[in-house]
Amino acid sequence: MPRRFPVLSFWRARRGRKAAVAALKPYVEETRRVFGADCGAVWEHPYAVGFLVNLITLAAAEAADPEPTEALGLVQSESWQALTGVPAELIGQKVSLLSIADDAHFISGRDNAFIFFEALCNSQRDPLQLLTDTTASDPSVFRSDTSRTPAQLAELWNELLHARIRPAPAGLQLDPRGNPSG
Repeated sequence: MPRRFPVLSFWRARRGRKAAVAALKPYVEETRRVFGADCGAVWEHPYAVGFLVNLITLAAAEAADPEPTEALGLVQSESWQALTGVPAELIGQKVSLLSIADDAHFISGRDNAFIFFEALCNSQRDPLQLLTDTTASDPSVFRSDTSRTPAQLAELWNELLHARIRPAPAGLQLDPRGNPSG
């Protein structure tokens, strides 16, 4: 087995972090627009934690394939802070606790991240463009066959994140998917 050098792991982690932040920043900015500039409470919701952390992981893995070691944890925490503005120190612990507890909201967010990521990747000519192409928001970059437009991706983000973390009206209980229950 060839020996891997830590410098390479951290270089790949840096590349993954940059790709994740570049890919997800427009959508996180939309969340700020919807919930207000100070939307820190949004990022405390277990659904949002599962959704965004998994999206960060998927985007970083697509761009740089960081090893599942400290380097991946570094990608997740640094990307989390860069995107949300929420300090990165405790996100690893929060993810671990929610995962161990099998929190239904966290698991639902984590699972729905796959839906958004697939749509995002299908909308790019090349998923690695997320890292290097500054024209990613240019509609001409998008494929016309199975891709979604930027507006459709924004609507999907709204459906998969915003609609699921809004407070329920008084007396109405929501299931982990954001649907009224019982």
